[in-house]
Amino acid sequence: TEVNIPITVHYPDGSTDTPNAKVTVTPKDPSETDAGQHDPGYDDAKTQPGKPVEVPQTKDKNIPPGTEFEGPKDV
Repeated sequence: TEVNIPITVHYPDGSTDTPNAKVTVTPKDPSETDAGQHDPGYDDAKTQPGKPVEVPQTKDKNIPPGTEFEGPKDV
């Protein structure tokens, strides 16, 4: 994405200029993100109807601290 940001330049003699500063925003390469550098995974689990089950992430042993995991609430 490119954005032209108008800048107002105030000179000591009271005159002004209004050039634009062109800013280009490029998305991060996926390989530079935590999601691109990690590969979480889960083993199969068993439970009975109405009983909660906890399924730990077991595949990637180097998940960064602070990572949160969320699954569907009503399965």
